[in-house]
Amino acid sequence: MKVDFFIIGTQKGGTTALHSILNSADGIEMSSPKEVHFFDNESIDWLQPDYAQLHKHFEWGDKNSVRGEATPIYCYWPPSLERIHAYNADAKIIMLLRHPAHRAYSQWRMEFQRGDETLQFADVISESGRSRVPISQGSVHRVYSYIERGFYSKQIKRLKGFFGDNQLLFMRTDELWSKPQPAIDKITHFLEVGLSRGNASGYVAPMTLKSHAVSAQHQLPHLIDQLTQLYTEDIHATERLTGISLADWLDPCYSEPMPRA
Repeated sequence: MKVDFFIIGTQKGGTTALHSILNSADGIEMSSPKEVHFFDNESIDWLQPDYAQLHKHFEWGDKNSVRGEATPIYCYWPPSLERIHAYNADAKIIMLLRHPAHRAYSQWRMEFQRGDETLQFADVISESGRSRVPISQGSVHRVYSYIERGFYSKQIKRLKGFFGDNQLLFMRTDELWSKPQPAIDKITHFLEVGLSRGNASGYVAPMTLKSHAVSAQHQLPHLIDQLTQLYTEDIHATERLTGISLADWLDPCYSEPMPRA
């Protein structure tokens, strides 16, 4: 009795929508709730983990169902991938890739609206704003990692150290939104299950408790361009590692074809 596949990221990369779509497919059971946060839980005794705490989020009634779990911090949280491998070395892994600069802004909006962040976007991506991450335990941070989560190549290299290429599926988030049915067909083929046509439409945004309103970001295009330049080398590295063309991400005219979230 094991979970068969994991959607490991990226945060603000469409994992909520994908979880919802796959949960409607025959032969797939997704965890309830969506983000179990098992393999990034540092309160667990990882020398003797109690996998019952993971398994309780599934029904386990249909022996033929493929079971999946989506917690998008797994790709970023360093020990998570090793822990997933120790749990199920045969697991399949899906990683959605969103333009890292737009992803960073989307994460900031979420955290600011929640009230977990008080700084404006320009400040969180500044040198002083980013300095909050390396001083944190393990040099990772669940909230302030706006820039760091977007360096995908390091995360992918770590992932490939545990799982074979035939177990990995990388997809662009903008592909999921612009061509949802072909994207979902690719995912269900990877998982070796079927999905009724038409189930891939519709955007499901995660619920955010809005305790703070987001003011207009008049400098946003400039800040996005600034971040894209920062990510240029990593975008090229990510292309090489995944075999996915990302050249348009470097185009100053690039815009996301999905609802803003």
